[in-house]
Formats: sequence, C-alpha cells, structure tokens
Amino acid sequence: MKQLRTNGFAALAATFIGAAATAQEGSTTIVLDGSGSMWGQIDGTAKITIAQSALRELLGGMPEDAALGLVAYGHRERGQCNDIETLVSPEIGTRDQILAQLGDIKPKGKTPLSDAVLRAAEGLVYTEERATVILISDGIETCDADPCAVGRRLEETGIDFTAHVIGFDVDGDAAVQLECLATETGGKFLLAENASELSGALEQVATAPPAPPQPVAVTFRAMIEDSGAPLEAGVVWSVMPSGDDQSLLENEAVASPVLELEAGTYSARALWIETEEYRETAFEVENGADPFTVSVSFTKPQPTATVSAPETALAGSDIDVDWKGPGADRDYVSVHTPGEDAYINYSYVEGGSPTSLQMPMIPGQYEIRYYDTDSRALTATQVEVTPVDVSLAPPAEAEVGSPVPIEWTGPDYARDYIAVSEPGQTGYVNFVYTREGSPADLVMPAKPGDYEVRYVASQDNTVLARATITLTEASATISAPDTAAVGSNVVVGWTGPGNERDYISVARPDSEPGQYINYEYTRASEVSLTMPSDPGTYELRYILDEGPRTLETRNITLTEAVATITAPDTAVRGTQVEVEWTGPRGSRDYLSIARADAADTEYESYSNARDTPTVSLRLPQETGSYELRYVLGKARKVIARRPLEVTLPSARLAVPATVSPGASVQVAWQGPGGGSDRIVLVPAGGEVDQAVSDVQISAGNPLTMTMPEAVGVYELLYLSGEDVLARQSISAE
Repeated sequence: MKQLRTNGFAALAATFIGAAATAQEGSTTIVLDGSGSMWGQIDGTAKITIAQSALRELLGGMPEDAALGLVAYGHRERGQCNDIETLVSPEIGTRDQILAQLGDIKPKGKTPLSDAVLRAAEGLVYTEERATVILISDGIETCDADPCAVGRRLEETGIDFTAHVIGFDVDGDAAVQLECLATETGGKFLLAENASELSGALEQVATAPPAPPQPVAVTFRAMIEDSGAPLEAGVVWSVMPSGDDQSLLENEAVASPVLELEAGTYSARALWIETEEYRETAFEVENGADPFTVSVSFTKPQPTATVSAPETALAGSDIDVDWKGPGADRDYVSVHTPGEDAYINYSYVEGGSPTSLQMPMIPGQYEIRYYDTDSRALTATQVEVTPVDVSLAPPAEAEVGSPVPIEWTGPDYARDYIAVSEPGQTGYVNFVYTREGSPADLVMPAKPGDYEVRYVASQDNTVLARATITLTEASATISAPDTAAVGSNVVVGWTGPGNERDYISVARPDSEPGQYINYEYTRASEVSLTMPSDPGTYELRYILDEGPRTLETRNITLTEAVATITAPDTAVRGTQVEVEWTGPRGSRDYLSIARADAADTEYESYSNARDTPTVSLRLPQETGSYELRYVLGKARKVIARRPLEVTLPSARLAVPATVSPGASVQVAWQGPGGGSDRIVLVPAGGEVDQAVSDVQISAGNPLTMTMPEAVGVYELLYLSGEDVLARQSISAE
C-alpha cells in the first residue's frame, strides 16, 4: 500500500509542480476534513493519517514559491459547526508551514464542509483573483448548509473560482453533496476508497486546468499565380465556420483582412471584382497555433491588343503600325518569320500609336505581333515584304588605290553603304555611305585584281546588289638630288596617282611602307621634305595611302649639316643683337641664345631660321656668358655655336668736385636712360640703401640734386635697376 501511495504521489508532485498556482496565476488552498469520522480506518490505517501522508508527499515535491494555503474543520471541538480554522493563509512560500501544520490536525467534531470551502474562498480573495480550493472530505455536510448553493454562489461571484472535491470513502447522499459542490464551480469530483485511489484523485485535481483556448490571428491574402504578386485591392472575402453560411467578414473589398478565430474548421471564399472570379479554400485553426496566413491564387487575366499595318511593304522600309493594347513601358510590336518566336526587328510602343517598325531585308511573308511586358504575344497580323530596286554601275577597270565614282540606285536607308570587297569574302576593303549621294567616290584596294562592288543594307549587312571591277597596277616616279645635308629641306618632284592621301616620305631603307621619319602629302607637283638629322642613306618613297603601299623609291644620301654664326663677341643686356647665319634651313630649324651651360633645347630667346640671312635676338637682362646656337629643329640638335658675353651698359656722371653743404648741384649724365634709371647720393663708399638723395633720370639732363647740410665726402651713383653703372665723388665743405 505504501509503495502504491509513493508512486502515485510522485506522479502527482510532478504534475502539480508544473501547475502550482503562483502570485500571478492565483492561489490554491487545501481544505482538509478534520471531523471525527476521519479516524475511520482503511486497511488498518486511519483515514486522517493516510490523507496527511499523501499531502506531505505531494507538498514535498512542490516549489517553495508556490502560493498555497491550508484550512481544516472539525479538528478542535466536538459538536461545533463553527470549528473552521485557517491554519496557513494562502501566500507564496508557505509550503513548509503547511507541512508543519498537517500533523497537528486531530479529528474531533462535525463536518461544516460548505462553510469551510467558503472560508477558504474568501481567504483566496476569490472575487478579485483566480482561486482554487481542493477539498478532501469523508462525510456529509452536518452543519445545516447546502454545498450546492455554496458552489453556485462561489461560481457566480468569483473571478475564476474552482472547487475540486475528493470524496474519501464516501457514498450515498454524502457523495451527491460533494459532487454538486464541485460541479457548480466547474471543478472535478473524484471518489477514493483507499490510499492508492486517494493518491490518484489528488493527482488529477492538483493538475492545472488547461488554459482557456486563445483565438488565433489568421490573415487572408489573394495573389496572382506564378508571380506571387499580392492583390492589394478589389477582393471581397467571405469566411465561415464549417456548417455555417454566415460570413465573419463584412461584404466589402479588403486587401488583406485579419480575423481572430477560435479552434475549428473554416472555409474562405474570395471574389476578385475585376474578373468576377471566385476562389475557395478550407482550413483548420488549432488551439494555441501561431498566427498564419490563408492564401488563394487567381489567374491574371490575359490582356487584349490589336495591331494593323499595310498589307505589303518594301524590304528594309519603316512602316507605321497602329496598335491598341496595355501600352506598358516595355510593351513592343515586332516582326517575325511565321512560326518563329525570335523577332527580326522590334519597336517599343511607349511613344504611342502608331509606332514605326522596320521591315526585314529578305522578301517574303511575315507576322507583326504585339507583346506585353510578360513576353506574351497578344495579337498578330500578316505583312508581305516585297523586294527593293537596286543597281550598281562601276567602271570596268580602275587603278589601285584610286577613288572611283560609283553610280548606284537603291533605297538609301540610314547607314546603307557601297563597298568594295574581295570576291567570296564577307566584309569589305573600303566603303562609303549612300548618304554621300550618287555617284559615290569609293577608294579602291591597293592590290591589282578582280573585286566586287556591293550595295549593302545596314540591316544585317544584307547585300542587295553586286558588280565586278578589275584593278590595274599604278605607277609613280620621284626626282630629287642624290645628296643633301641632314635636317635640310629637299624639293622632291613626283608623278603618280596623286590620290588625296597619297604622300612622299623619307624613311630608313629597311622600314615598312607605312613607317617614315617625315612626309608630305602629294597635293602639289613638288613637295618640300625635311630630311632626317643623322647622316646616312635613306629612301624617298611614293606611298599609296591605300594599303599603305610603296609605288616608287629613290635613295638619297645625307651628309653632316654645316652652319655658321656671325655676331659680336659682347652685347649689352636687354638689347637686340643682329646675327648672320648659314645652315640647312630645315622647316623647324632655329637660332637661339642660351646660357653656355644650358641643354641644346633650352634657350633665353629664339628666331626661326627662315630665308633671311640675318635674325635679331633679344638679349637676356642678366649679364654673363651665353651662346648663340643653330639648332636642327627636328633633331633638337645644335650644329653651330658662338660664345657671347652679355654686359652691363656704360654710364658717366659730371658734377663739380666741391659744393657748399645744403647747396643745389647740377648733375649731367650719360647712360641707357631706362624708365626706372635713377641717380642717388650716398656717403663716400656707401651703398644704395644708404642714399641721402634719390632722383629719377626722367627729371632731366642735367638734373638738380640738393647736397646734405653735413660736411663730408659723398658719391653720386647711376643706377639701372639694381646695377651701379657709374660712380662720381663730390665734397660738401
């Protein structure tokens, strides 16, 4: 028996621990029958002892912070209906107090069970908080009270009151009374005939009642098939519990309604107003489920469109296509080979109707279609593409590299062109756009042979017409001196095709035709060509620009260039110096003046080496050693030098040797007479910063200066800029 009780209460403790009332969930009070009948025995053990033992095991497994109370009745006096005592008030952490009080309950008196339950309910503040009473009793009410009436009162006035009743070794009217008390409060009534059944009964009533079912938030959503795009408006929902045709939603369009639904099965029906299409689905709400979404999908309605176009059109032409349709930004009309998905040409409809569409270049039957942004062909119409008239009339023969006038007729679509190509080859050697008109000047290839002139439509580079032309060899001659100085200009005579971009070049003999050192176009019967700057043997060439290709060559030997410079050995700073010279006279040659230690290409001033034998160079403002140079401009190389010393200009001053202190003195002068030149008076041996008088040259000649009042020897200085050009002593005494 003890083993059964232990196992039963171990399970009871586990469930009761999980469901024990807390301060937030309400409190529980145990009401224990202490009337005299509890001394009755079961299997040799008093019922009160069995109950105390069972409760000890139950409470021993409960958390210390459980909110519990203990009430006993009939345990203190015999024959007293008011023998009801709250042994432990219901509070958090009273487990140990209840355990200590259980042993003090000694059965003696009557059974005022109704009032005891009422006392326990009041102690639990049952009208304000959730409250639970567990009554253990073995007898009928003996104090003239009605357990059923008490139960009804507690249920009606309580916030959430429940009385669980265990009838311990009772039957007949006692069992009926106890069951009525439990039933009126929504509690459990259990019978126990022995210790094991008491344990089981306690386990059942101590388990926390299931939480009342909570409604679940259900969202209803309509969307488009395939894309999954939600329908934001225009959907009317009906949501009905199973077996009920009354919708839980108002009959109005709502994008995504949300309902709080209790557990059960439901059906949802959605009407898309735009298409008058219904979708219906069934779903189930489970108690305690997370919020979820019920979705239905609608098929997006196929948009409609129309297109109309001419029945026939010229190959490659632009035609107007009238259309009606959705007109979305990326909708387009296109032309197709019947039965083919890929388009040949297309045009967006965003500019409105009609839209311009280019026809294929190959004649035949085609389809014009309207496509929406989802690449669906909404409609189509037929068009017959007819050939265009094209002709070419080149001459039978022409010279290589020459521009040949080609007579042509054709559609002259944008970027159509006339080309010359090798027979059997795609692409071209040269071309000219038809927008240049007819005849079109087309430059022939550089190699002799048979070629093909073609009219090519820009659309897919379709060849619309072909004609043959034979190219013959071209000839050229070059006349020039056998020798020349490096860097000189050589006059070269020539004969040849004279095409616009043909040219005469000078190059190293082993270089490719398009490589050169210098060149001049063949736009005159003679060209002046600047020779290279290094001595040696070179080639003069007639270059056919098409290719490029060399038609004729002639050797020329270049000798070291010689130049001479004639000029004074010295010159005054800032003045002009006349320089006589001889030299190669290259187109970019020049004469310069530079510091003696400067690089060949550095200079203070320069003048081009033209046809005149004399140039004028301005000297720098700073005095010092310089060079006059002849520079080969192309080679940036000096081939003649002459030293030149740049000096200060001269000056003289004339004054009396002695004057009185404070007197005015006339100063005569000779010098460059620059706008900033001046005469200053300083103490003898002094410098400019010690000046006691300062007069600009522009004051006249002679000019007047005033002597200091102090007796002494002074000096007059002629200044040009910061340079002293002359000194003259004068005494004041």
